[in-house]
Amino acid sequence: MRQTKDEISQSLAERLCWAVACRDDCRVARCLYCKQVVDGVYRLDDFFHFLDQVAVMALLEHVHG
Repeated sequence: MRQTKDEISQSLAERLCWAVACRDDCRVARCLYCKQVVDGVYRLDDFFHFLDQVAVMALLEHVHG
């Protein structure tokens, strides 16, 4: 069964909101202090700018939660 456009948008919003909400600054600081390799640390405003550039933010504006 195929998802409707609204179901796809809702699923995308739920997945992105979960991923954005999982930020562990203490763990990142601990890894940096112990000189462990960290894939990358990015400011959230850069991430939101990226989402805006790929038109995800426009999709999220229409999601009702």
